[in-house]
Amino acid sequence: MMHLGLIDLKDPYMSLIADDHPGNSENLTMFNFKRDKNQAYERAQAAINQGLVIFPTDLNVRHEMEVIETLPDGQVATRYEKVTLQEEASLTQLSLMKEELSSMQKIKKPNGSVVFELSNAAKQRNGHDD
Repeated sequence: MMHLGLIDLKDPYMSLIADDHPGNSENLTMFNFKRDKNQAYERAQAAINQGLVIFPTDLNVRHEMEVIETLPDGQVATRYEKVTLQEEASLTQLSLMKEELSSMQKIKKPNGSVVFELSNAAKQRNGHDD
């Protein structure tokens, strides 16, 4: 039985296994986080600063999502929606990601290189940068 998939022949690992997966589409570029970490953080910061990424609000104490709507008469109303366990898990992961991204700071080293590290406050809270 053959399963078609995606492959990146420029990736060193995938090029080794290309013969085992014939017929795969070569329209995928693998992201190497260790190598491209700075670029990923720079692009994420730029997207957030430009308003291209908007994070949802956190769940309230009753584990409901607060949705703010503008009614046809111009009034603003808030309605509350129950979320499924999967939605709650996704929103929790988004909140953690938002906290991690906001905890990263761009630091210029004396040799001119740029690195992204957790802020001192985040390190004291045992924050993560993964």
